[in-house]
Amino acid sequence: MGRRRQAYKLEKRGNGIWYVVGTTPDGRRLHRSTRTRSRKAAAQRLPLIVEQEEAGGRATFSEVVDTPLEELLAAWLTSAATEVASAQGDGSLFETYARHFLRFFQTTARICDEVAIEQYKEHRLGQVQATTLRGELSALRRLHRWMKKRKLLSALPEVPKVPKRATGTAHKLGKRKVVKLSPEEMDAIIGRLPESTRKGYPVRDFVTFVRETSLRPSTVFGLRAPHDYEPGARLLRIRDENDKARFGRDVPITDRARKAIDSRFPCEETIFPEFDCRDVLREAARAAGISAHRASKLSIYDFRHGRGTEWGRTGNLIGIAYLMGHKHVTTTKEYLHSNLEEAQSVLFRTSFFTSPAEAAPTTEELIAQAAEMIGCGREDSNLHGCYPTRSLV
Repeated sequence: MGRRRQAYKLEKRGNGIWYVVGTTPDGRRLHRSTRTRSRKAAAQRLPLIVEQEEAGGRATFSEVVDTPLEELLAAWLTSAATEVASAQGDGSLFETYARHFLRFFQTTARICDEVAIEQYKEHRLGQVQATTLRGELSALRRLHRWMKKRKLLSALPEVPKVPKRATGTAHKLGKRKVVKLSPEEMDAIIGRLPESTRKGYPVRDFVTFVRETSLRPSTVFGLRAPHDYEPGARLLRIRDENDKARFGRDVPITDRARKAIDSRFPCEETIFPEFDCRDVLREAARAAGISAHRASKLSIYDFRHGRGTEWGRTGNLIGIAYLMGHKHVTTTKEYLHSNLEEAQSVLFRTSFFTSPAEAAPTTEELIAQAAEMIGCGREDSNLHGCYPTRSLV
């Protein structure tokens, strides 16, 4: 009779990895890692480990071709450009993820190794916030699926999830705060801008167009002629692939915005070439009387926020969301910033005084004004005659 098959079981070690332990028919002690921290995944891999070990081989998972990681990532970004296009519409976010992957993993084998992936998660939690890491790990899963689809990977490695309670590490400088700009301040800054930068970029027309349309700068840089706009047109076409939220739509533009974009014609396909306008924008802000502290923090996105706040006075959140490219008005609310002028406007509309210089009336004065407006003094008129009203004080 042959040797009786030994039972195998799973054991979890201190590092969280599940191991298959037992004794093979030929008397060898089996102690093999499943390379996963998932009990379910380990149970699925157990039969394959046992089968290959008893056959004298060694179970392997996530076998990858011997391709330099840099070349692999470049091929992934190129061939899957449409699929992995970032939330900004141009794939730049995934290019950033790829640089992080290359810096940490260094080899193709390591980027598919579950232990190395777990180490990457722990390493990045010490550098970035949990929300950022979730995006990176999501991109890593996409990469693995792309590799498996092209038979560059034998099995998908398990990419761990970021714990719900994990917060990660915030940037030491914190999140950039929006510089709140009034319509007058935005126009004053634009008035101080040169027509073009030293390298010839149309900075004044670009900033004017963003100020008028409140479009994302990346969307403006992605506009193409004649597909998206022709001189004199009343509507601007936003393609799905040129919008962060994939919100393709036709956007009406103001005369001022039309003048700014028409000045770019005749042009080649790209209407506004991509460039960095922070330095010239901050210099113009200082020249326009903006404080040095606010000017040093100024960004082109502040004009988008400023325009959104200006539109917010209409109260039409649905229309504002459409213009700004938000599919949900809850996102639009983040662009509407409170200010003193709006607070005063609320008081003026709900009070009997009409200007900031006018003192608020006393209770007696309010009663007298209300009675005068009704036209009956201290009496209330109705269809049944007049009778005294209750005292309001």
